[in-house]
Amino acid sequence: MTTTSSSPSEQNGSVRRVVVIGAILLATITLLVVGFSLNQRSAAEEISRARAALDRKDYPRALSLAERSLRLEPLNAKALLIAGQSASGTQDFDKALGYLRQIPDDAGPLTTTAKLETAEILFTHLKRPSKAAEVYRSVLELEPENTLAIHRIAYLLGIGGRNWEVIPYRLQLIRANQASPIDLYLLCDGDSLLQNVDELAEFYQASPEDPLILVGMARQATDRQDFATAEELLRTCLRLSPGDLEAQVKLGELLLEQKRDSDFVAWHSSVSEEIQKHPGYWKLIGNWSRAHSKPREAIRCFWEGLKIDPAQVQSSYQLSQLLQVEDRHEDAERFLDHSKLLERYFTTVSTAWTGENLNAIRQAAELAHSLGMKWEVFGWSSLMQLHHPQIKWPEQMLQLIRPELSALSLDRVVAESNPAFAVDLSNFPLPELNLHESPPQTPDLAESETAATNVRFQDQAAEAGIEMTFYNGAPREHQTRRMYEFNGGGVGVVDFDNDGWPDLYLTQGSDRPKGNPGGSWSDRLYRNLDGIRFVEVSAKSGTTDSHFGGGVTVGDFNNDGLSDLYIANLHTNCFLMNNGDGTFEEITAQTGTAGHEWSSSCLLADLNGDSLPDLYVVNYLGGADVFTRVCAGEGDQPRSCSPRQFPGAQDRLYLNQGEGTFLDITNTSGIELPDGKGLGIVAMSGARAGELNLFVANDAVPNFYLVKSATSPQEQLQFEDQALVSGLAINESGIPEACMGVAAGDANNDGLIDLFVTNFHNESNTLYQQTTDGLFEDSTRANQLHHPSLKMLGFGTQFIDANLNGDLDLIVANGHIDDLSTEGIPFEMPAQFFSNDGQGTFTEVSADSLGPYFKKKILGRGLARLDWNRDGRDDIAVSHLDAPFALLTNKTEDAGHFVSLQLRGTESSRDAIGSLVSVSAGGKHLVRELTAGDGFQASNERRMIIGIGSAETVEKLTIRWPSGMNQKFDKIPVDTELLFIESSSEPLHLPHD
Repeated sequence: MTTTSSSPSEQNGSVRRVVVIGAILLATITLLVVGFSLNQRSAAEEISRARAALDRKDYPRALSLAERSLRLEPLNAKALLIAGQSASGTQDFDKALGYLRQIPDDAGPLTTTAKLETAEILFTHLKRPSKAAEVYRSVLELEPENTLAIHRIAYLLGIGGRNWEVIPYRLQLIRANQASPIDLYLLCDGDSLLQNVDELAEFYQASPEDPLILVGMARQATDRQDFATAEELLRTCLRLSPGDLEAQVKLGELLLEQKRDSDFVAWHSSVSEEIQKHPGYWKLIGNWSRAHSKPREAIRCFWEGLKIDPAQVQSSYQLSQLLQVEDRHEDAERFLDHSKLLERYFTTVSTAWTGENLNAIRQAAELAHSLGMKWEVFGWSSLMQLHHPQIKWPEQMLQLIRPELSALSLDRVVAESNPAFAVDLSNFPLPELNLHESPPQTPDLAESETAATNVRFQDQAAEAGIEMTFYNGAPREHQTRRMYEFNGGGVGVVDFDNDGWPDLYLTQGSDRPKGNPGGSWSDRLYRNLDGIRFVEVSAKSGTTDSHFGGGVTVGDFNNDGLSDLYIANLHTNCFLMNNGDGTFEEITAQTGTAGHEWSSSCLLADLNGDSLPDLYVVNYLGGADVFTRVCAGEGDQPRSCSPRQFPGAQDRLYLNQGEGTFLDITNTSGIELPDGKGLGIVAMSGARAGELNLFVANDAVPNFYLVKSATSPQEQLQFEDQALVSGLAINESGIPEACMGVAAGDANNDGLIDLFVTNFHNESNTLYQQTTDGLFEDSTRANQLHHPSLKMLGFGTQFIDANLNGDLDLIVANGHIDDLSTEGIPFEMPAQFFSNDGQGTFTEVSADSLGPYFKKKILGRGLARLDWNRDGRDDIAVSHLDAPFALLTNKTEDAGHFVSLQLRGTESSRDAIGSLVSVSAGGKHLVRELTAGDGFQASNERRMIIGIGSAETVEKLTIRWPSGMNQKFDKIPVDTELLFIESSSEPLHLPHD
């Protein structure tokens, strides 16, 4: 073995090298440690200085300092946050997002702040709502109770028209005690209200392919009847986001709305199974099933939808109607009661959310509790406690529900209050959507041209000597700001001198709501001189009532053969008795029928079957400031208030005692109903002869259908409101509308009287078709009357067979109550005429063919039917605001044959209101009814003109008199005027001279 050794000098050199290397390493480590500490101190100092600059809003300086610190420490979360916030302050949003997105998800509060900052940039500045909502949701994953994120998501979903998606977020706000009254209101009315359309448009302009807002834009397009654009927007949304349930449902609704059955079936086959989790899907398929005569399938669909969302008024209401037909009366009653509660709650909330009506807030909380909407109870009670701590009921209500809140899920209705869980309807079949089962497609009116017919009218008011303009108490530049100023004149047709020629009574306004006795404004009576012209006889006849006039009714209240007048005014009504010598005597005081409410319409008809006409007065609004309050619209511009901001005025029923007196039986007759706000009325017969029921068109609250419950004159007169049970209270969507005028007639020639009701702008008019005796359904869409009326605001309306072909057409007077033309909403509007195809389907007729009047934009109000020149063709009398009265003479050429009837009761009241006349001629069987009330502030001529087309004779004519007597007549000649007297075996021919 060989051994080596080193010399001492070599050993010393090695030691020195080790020492040097060690010293170098030590120095290096020291320098690194010192440098790192210096960097740490420098980065911290830069961040501190950057934060100070940011607090001063010196964004460029703050950004510079933050970026300097990031060069020293690139992943410092505090520096990244300040850099992002500072870049945002300099409007460099892309750079801001770049910094903010680098902050990791485990940085605690800094992560939340960064995400909120990111979302705010996307929301406020870059207008990218889907991206913003995504980031806000990520905030909630970190902090589930972050109220800013909840607020923002709720707002974005709201303006995007996604009302099902937004419910849990609004409930979270309530749970956190952060909800505003508008949040509670939108829970109820979000489906019919798009929030902040201006910001929606800004989002769309900035991000035209953002799925979140495309649904909202499509809803806007649908509202203005631009269906092609709406469909394009929805299909774009689904291309970008195929699983978007809201877009899928809205597309289905659009296709169903347009009756595009093949497209609807194709849509249905393409949707995902996930759509069944959306309650709107089940409502949609339920509506499809009902429209295609599949009532049992519709029952199943509405039930499935209610299990998901029991707050669907329409589904609950439709289900109650369908179950009634199935003889499931107890179940039907359950869902009917639920829909009643829902409707009352939603109507109350529309008043409560403004905070002005404290009683409405309490009612909202109580109704929510009855419905099992525990979170909404908490919301209303908490808001009331916050703003009115001296009131005791909120704390009592909170004590009642507090024990439940901790375990309460974020559902609007607790399971035990959902009626769908109390009834098993799973045995009803689900529908199969097959093309071969679909009926032939019909064109959508909104996308087709209006029709032309031979119907034509000519306004001959001035030519005939009628010069009358209704004065509503306001100059043109201040039109319709106070509530009563939208009121127009009433039109009553009365043959006051019994010469066979219909005269006209027109009510007048005033410069003050309670009238101005002795002033220059008063009602007018025009006498018809042999169908050639009219002459005013107001002063001579004693018919110069100078109260602010509304509606008028005509009737022979004492059966003396003379037609009397009752005028509904804004404050004190007026009863005028016909003396038979061309004059009238005011008997208001002695009859006890003055009233002191705001009266709108009225009628005289024998309601209890004793042959004496009774008086029903429809009253509108009450409240101390109902005639003075002015509300604010867009930009705080003055405008009319909503009727929901005032209490309803109670209607009045006066029972005719004979000998010129009446008894007010309002309190005992069953007509004392909550919050009626009536504008129009019609009396129509029920199943039994002598039974007159009353339909009252209410404004923004459910209509009344007062069905007589007493069956003989000896019983006390009693009515029961059966509007909901009968299908007349609300529309097919389960919501009340702003109803004004009413027309009664057999629209589809099935022998049952139907009702057509005019409504507000952006609400369609409504056709209620009677399906079986006493049951009605909203058939507006099916009969093509929905779209043509959406952009109108209807008042007076009548059924009229203008060309005497046996089919009842419709005429409507339109005009807004506010001048909102700066908002793109028309103020003055043309009248409309709809031609009936004989099956109850209507087509709007071109104004070009109807005559110049239908091209005019005007503020139409009262509208009555009469044959003023006795040529066998019904004419129309129309009142307006701020424009002369119109007398539309029917100039239709090549009209069919007719029979013109007048009825005189002997056992029945002389006016014979409620008589049903059936005519068989030319293979048609027609039914007409002599009604009273006649719509909005009008009273028609008590003459029935029945068109029979080309038929040369009436084979059979039957009259069912109110007394119960039935009379049959054979071989009635055509184109004649006949007077039928109850019990007389032959009619009398009426001469023209």
